[in-house]
Order: sequence, then C-alpha cells, then structure tokens
Amino acid sequence: MLPIVKRAMISKNEAVFQASLESLRKIENMFGNAALDKCLGSFVEALEKHPGGDARIIEVLGVLKSLCSSEASVILQRRFPRQVA
Repeated sequence: MLPIVKRAMISKNEAVFQASLESLRKIENMFGNAALDKCLGSFVEALEKHPGGDARIIEVLGVLKSLCSSEASVILQRRFPRQVA
C-alpha cells in the first residue's frame, strides 16, 4: 500500500492522485481498516518527507484518518496536528 501513497504524493497528475486515494478506499473496503493500520508507520514516514503546507498531504491524511481505526486516527492527529482536523 505504501507505493499507492507515494504515487499520490509525487504525481503532478490530479487523476493519478485521485485514483491513488480511491485505491486506498477500495483496499479498506475489501480488507478492513486493520490492513491500513498495519501500514500506518510506513505511511507516516512517507508523509513526513513532504512539506506540511502541501494540500495533497492534507487530503491524503484526511482519507487515511477516515479509513483507519479510531486508534490509528489518533496517532495521525498527534503526528500531524496542523494537517489533520
């Protein structure tokens, strides 16, 4: 799943970005939020490498927060307090 997040962050193509987010939604739908929770550490590391003001990081974090467990959402909010509402 990490390549999906990385692709979303580096692609300048909005369609690729949106398709990557949709892929995360499909994975959660098929395998549940535990599948995303397992990759949370890798997601956090990848997202920390991007500028905090980037609108894409805010959107990716919003999607991850909505798809992860409540415990993982709290972790995201603590790690990215400015970007996660």
